[in-house]
Amino acid sequence: MFKASGYTWRLILYPNGNARRGGGGHISLYLAIEKTDSLPLGWEANVTYKMFVFDHNKDRYLTIQDEPRHQIRRFHRAKKESGFDRLITLETFNAAANGYLIDDSCVFGVEVFEVKDTGIGETIKMIEDPLEVTFDWKVCEFSRVCKEKLNGENLISEEFTVGKSKW
Repeated sequence: MFKASGYTWRLILYPNGNARRGGGGHISLYLAIEKTDSLPLGWEANVTYKMFVFDHNKDRYLTIQDEPRHQIRRFHRAKKESGFDRLITLETFNAAANGYLIDDSCVFGVEVFEVKDTGIGETIKMIEDPLEVTFDWKVCEFSRVCKEKLNGENLISEEFTVGKSKW
């Protein structure tokens, strides 16, 4: 067990694959949250994580993580485990040329980061039949103006009105 982001975790390894989840012929590796009895009722931990398999030949880690739209995982009372049913094929893992299993030893790792809700959000309101206003801003001698503003000054357009708001 190890601590990360204020929680206690463990890695669960199925060296011949988790057949119940379709991991046959692969290494299956999961991240599990532990010691949850002391957490408050209704607890949840939203985390991103990366799994690692060390390549002894190249002296670096193979990094595995979910595709971006699935990277945040929610752990809670009913879902305490998440991971990869098919992390790496046994054929690839066992081949000495790949460097993952050397002298009957291997190294797995995980990096865990909690994604905390800051309470700050944005709301978008769709307006039926919005006003259609186009503002054209003509900047004459653009190259000369840009050279004059090299010290970080802004160019500011003239004010224009949309509905009752001035922009």
